Formats: sequence, structure tokens, C-alpha cells
Amino acid sequence: MRLGKLSLINLLMEEGEEDTAVLIARSALPDELDLERDAAALRALGLDADELLALLPAVGGEAGHGPRRLSAEDGAALDRAISERWAGLVANWTAPR
Repeated sequence: MRLGKLSLINLLMEEGEEDTAVLIARSALPDELDLERDAAALRALGLDADELLALLPAVGGEAGHGPRRLSAEDGAALDRAISERWAGLVANWTAPR
């Protein structure tokens, strides 16, 4: 199954999985994901097969409907949220322990 990287990121953000969404957004994964081909990379970023299967109905939408597109406003909000979350993760990773 193929799915847009942005669709997956958006869904993860809506589900409260900001950390995983940011990691996927900043990854070298292609813009169009092939869930079989990219399964190992997604798993390495924290999205295992069970979680992915639970998300798929929401990503695919109802029968006959594709994933929804973000409006310009929603896209800008997503960019800001990802940037802010990424900055927080980097600060946490680089903080002295």
C-alpha cells in the first residue's frame, strides 16, 4: 500500500504522536511511502506494524475516498508545530545529563 508521507505525518499529529510525526517529517523517507518497502525505516522511527495497521483506515478514508489534502493554513500550522517540536526534541537530546 502506498501513502503520502505528509498524510501520515498529519494523522500522527492528530493522534497526538508528535514525536513520531517529527521524526518521520525529518527523515529521508520519500514523499510517497510504500508501506512494505518502508516498513523497517518506519519501525526504526517508532511506528511499528501494529500501530501502522491501526492508522491505515484513517489514512485511507472511506472506500472511494483518498487521503485529504491540507489547506495552506493547516500546512503552515503543521510546519510550525513540527519545527517547534523538532527544536524541543533537539534541546532535550543535547541537554547535559
